[in-house]
Amino acid sequence: MKTLLFRTAAAATLAAGSLSLVSCVVDPYYGGGPYGPGYGGGPAYGPVYGGSTSIFVSTGDPRWGYDPYRYCYYDYGRRCYYDPYLYGYYPAGFLPPIVYGVPHPYGWSGHGFIPPPRNIHDGYIPNYRNRIDLLRERNYDWARNVRANQAAAVDRLHANQQDYRNRLEYNQQDYRNRLYQNQNQYRQNLQQNQNLYKQNLQNNQQEFHQRLENNQQQRQQTLDAWRASHVQNYTPAQQGYAARVQQNQQAVQQKQAAWQEKVKDARDGR
Repeated sequence: MKTLLFRTAAAATLAAGSLSLVSCVVDPYYGGGPYGPGYGGGPAYGPVYGGSTSIFVSTGDPRWGYDPYRYCYYDYGRRCYYDPYLYGYYPAGFLPPIVYGVPHPYGWSGHGFIPPPRNIHDGYIPNYRNRIDLLRERNYDWARNVRANQAAAVDRLHANQQDYRNRLEYNQQDYRNRLYQNQNQYRQNLQQNQNLYKQNLQNNQQEFHQRLENNQQQRQQTLDAWRASHVQNYTPAQQGYAARVQQNQQAVQQKQAAWQEKVKDARDGR
């Protein structure tokens, strides 16, 4: 019995010792960061392409942690990922896409500490979103078998489709709004033009009648003055004839006025 208890205690001690070799720290992206929720509830700093990890493997260097799901180191000082195969940093807030077929750096077996990165380059990775193409361009022996996370591809496809639908709906709504505004503006402009046309037509008609009336009055005055100047030189017979002509003209004018009055009454329905 004592032997069994001793063996059990020894096994527990060894298990605890082996666990202590893999020193793990909290992933700053998991559960959220200063800019929003982490991949427990959505991306905190950038897109998440499927898969997540809540722990970093310790490297023995307080500056570095290792993400075994993304095959990248995390620089706690710069707060961004470092790719040991592309020799460069990803932008702060961007989560490197998860790919399959990438070995752990420096032959790490997945147990215990992993060495920190070597030959560190301070620059950022150009075209960092195309990680698979960049790895293949490096001519690693294993790079030809690297493939993307299928779930991530489906997620990106769904996200692109949703984005397309959102933009299509927005464009359609914007088109309807602009069409409605243009129609209202057209109606307003048409109404204003019609009102302006009517006003101009009325003003022109009034001006025409006023000029016609002035011309008639001026003509009559000129004719009366001419007659007055010539009647003084007439003989009695001529003066009598001129008087009769004037009376006849006045009678004709009176008849014309009476006729115009009757026509006006007939039009007004009197």
